[in-house]
This record gives sequence, structure tokens and C-alpha cells, in this order.
Amino acid sequence: MGTVFRPSLTRPMPAGAVVTDGVARWKSKAGKLRTAKAKGERIVEVGNRYLARYRDGQGVVRTVPTGCREEAAARAVLVQLERRAELVKAGVLTPEQDAISSHRRTTVASHVEAYVASLNARGCTAKHVHSQKRLLTTVLDECRFRSLADVKREPMEKWLTQGANRTRSARTRNTYLCAIRWFLNWAIDNERLLANPLARIPLADEKADRRRQPRALTGDEIVRLLEAARRRPLAQAQLYPRGWRKGQPGTSLRPETVAKLERLGRGACASVNSPPCASATPCSTARARTCCSTRASRRTATARPSRCAPTSRPTCARGWPTRRPTSRSSR
Repeated sequence: MGTVFRPSLTRPMPAGAVVTDGVARWKSKAGKLRTAKAKGERIVEVGNRYLARYRDGQGVVRTVPTGCREEAAARAVLVQLERRAELVKAGVLTPEQDAISSHRRTTVASHVEAYVASLNARGCTAKHVHSQKRLLTTVLDECRFRSLADVKREPMEKWLTQGANRTRSARTRNTYLCAIRWFLNWAIDNERLLANPLARIPLADEKADRRRQPRALTGDEIVRLLEAARRRPLAQAQLYPRGWRKGQPGTSLRPETVAKLERLGRGACASVNSPPCASATPCSTARARTCCSTRASRRTATARPSRCAPTSRPTCARGWPTRRPTSRSSR
């Protein structure tokens, strides 16, 4: 037979408390009169909500909060807990189903916090964790899902087609849907839910609703891009790297440094506008000032004769030169 009770805790006697007939009276910081049972140099405070203590279907004594301030309501919760324990003993429910039924009544905020902690323990980046929490919180708040038992397919489908989602792209709507799907799959893996009620909602067609079509750059955009690339080395060097003016222009540079940075910008634009490299060894760095073909021609003009040039040496069937026979006298 289970029981309900209000938890009690002891703490030191407050300053200025007066004990009369075993009852301590004092004023709180807000100026309100407070009373509690005195026990020596400490006071005993009783909680305002009831706890239920019962034996579950596996014979383990459990103490769970009822969330009730009245004893009658707390005993009604105790009756439900004992009934579930009897169903587990009779084999109607499994212990896993009994544990899931307890999680279904818990607020969804506690499940979200556990889900975020699981993502952090899994090694996900802070950006990914923050994004998933934001998407998940938005769906739960706007669909008014207060517990896992409230998650249904109909409210989710209605939310995806109304309000701000009317103007959102298919990819954005799929992002929200996938965020809550992953959360429910995690709840299933952790025995907090039996099935995912949103698993059969189809994703929107992203190819049919593309908001940004890929295109080639126009001539004006290419000119502005090259101009920005030319000015970037000097403009970047003129920014303050630290201090309260970090990121603001105004640093003083020496004339030779300015000239060097301007040449660097012109060289970057020249490497883009130059024709493709014709040599066998293309340029490996952006700092090259001349084309590889020019360097290759210079090397060719001053190169030594190749060892593989055709000679009068005999060749084999594949065309490779054979070693000349040597006599012992020649050695």
C-alpha cells in the first residue's frame, strides 16, 4: 500500500528568530512573517507539494512527485501509479511501456534539455546544437506541444501550411520538420516514446521550390569582383588588428609597404586574367609574376641535350636502347 507525504528539510535557525512553544517565528527579507517547527538550533520546513511512495511492478520502491498541493489529488495520482504497477505484474504492460508512460506526462522542456545534453556529449559543434535547439523550440512553442503525448501529426501538418510557413521555402520547412523528427527518434532510442508520430509526413519538394537559382556572373559583377581583389591586400592591412578600434581603417603604412601590397593586388588580378598555362608544370602559387609558358621556354632555350635523344645505339624490340657489349680488355 502506497502513501503520500510532503517532504521536509532542516536548515539553520534564521537570524532574529523567536522560538515559542516549539515554533520559530521570524521575518523574511521581504518583510513577511514566517513560521516553522523548531528542532534544537535548526528549523524544519515542510514542502508545499506531495510526493507518492509506492512499489512498482518489479517490486522496487519508488518515490515520485505528484505535483499536487492537496492530499486528495495526490492520492488520486497514487491510485493510478499502483494500478499501472498491477498491470505490469499481470503482464498486461511491460516495464518499458510503463517507463514510457511516465515520460509521456513529463514536460517537453525537460526532454529538450536532455536532448541538448546528448548532442553535446556526442561531440556536436556549438553552432549545430544551438541551431537544433532553436528550431525545436520554435516548433514546440508554435504547435503548443507541452508533452510528448501532445505531439500529433495533424497539428504539425497544419503548422507547416499556415502562418509564416506560407512564405518560407521548401528547404526551410524541411529543416523544421527534420529537427523535430530527429528529436522524436532520440526519444525512441532512449525509451521515452514508442513510435514517431511525424515519421510519415512527406518532405516538401526542394527542387520545385528553389528560391535561389544558380547563374553565371555578369560582366559588371566580374569587374567589381576583380577590383575588390585588387584593393583587398591594401585595405586589409589598413585595418586595426586589435584594441578598441579593431576592424576599423586608419593604420599608417610605409610607402614601400603600400607599393608592395598594391603590386600584390595587381598580381592577383593579372593571374586571373592571364591565359591558361601551357607548360607541363603549371604555376603552383598565386605569387607567380610570369606565366609558366615563359619560364618553360627559357628553360628550353638553355637546357642540355636530352639523354634520350636518338643515337646510333642499337635498340631492342620495344625501341629502348640496349647496353653496348663490353669486352674484358676494355675494362
